[in-house]
Amino acid sequence: MFFIPYLLACGDQTATDGSDVGPDDSPTETDTDGGTGSVGGTDTPTDPPTDTDTGPPTDTDTGPPTDTDTGSPTDTGTGPPPAFTVEIPDLYDVSAHPIGAECPDGLPEIYSCDGSNPQVAWTGIPAGTVTLALIFDDPDAGDYPHWAIYNLPPTIDGLDAAISGASIPLPHDLPSDPVAGIEARELKNGAGDIGYFGSCPADPHVYRWRLFALNAILPAITSGNGFDQFEELEDLAGDAQMDVAVACSAYGPGF
Repeated sequence: MFFIPYLLACGDQTATDGSDVGPDDSPTETDTDGGTGSVGGTDTPTDPPTDTDTGPPTDTDTGPPTDTDTGSPTDTGTGPPPAFTVEIPDLYDVSAHPIGAECPDGLPEIYSCDGSNPQVAWTGIPAGTVTLALIFDDPDAGDYPHWAIYNLPPTIDGLDAAISGASIPLPHDLPSDPVAGIEARELKNGAGDIGYFGSCPADPHVYRWRLFALNAILPAITSGNGFDQFEELEDLAGDAQMDVAVACSAYGPGF
């Protein structure tokens, strides 16, 4: 039979790497990293490949990005500019009168046609204003001209009472700014006089006070009567107008 010589021929042999792997020995599993290795071969690595990974990647992120926003923008307290307004402080309440629905502020009698002007105050002059112009008239009587004063310096915040009127001698002492070349001027009124002419209607009227903020010094207005001069001033103010503030006053018999 042929298998006996085969066994004799195979016998015990020494592996080329010096390890004893005779036929009766089970293949040595030397893969220590838990792998299956080569069960029928000579997989003999004694150590797993050196693992140079010493842990998870070093976390150099020290935290969330630094928040450099220290809060809402600094409030400088400036806010929006105040509204441009004009008022006559010395008025009284006439809202109970029928005309009060149109204007609830009554003009005291001392400021009527035989008196002088009331105090006029304003706030919120627009930035860049060069001069101011004030027009006091009566829309209930065809825009009857009562008082107009222009080229007022923007550095003032109002006009004092009793600076103009039939009882105030000319020339009237008006605000000016010689450094800026600004000198206030008055126009003729409906009675033909220069300066303030108060209210004295036969029945209650509502009067209009307009303050114009202008971007220019206006030229002198000298020709024509009060109506003509007021119309010319309105045209010039319209061309140079930056803003206008309006107030009202009521006056007449019965209140």
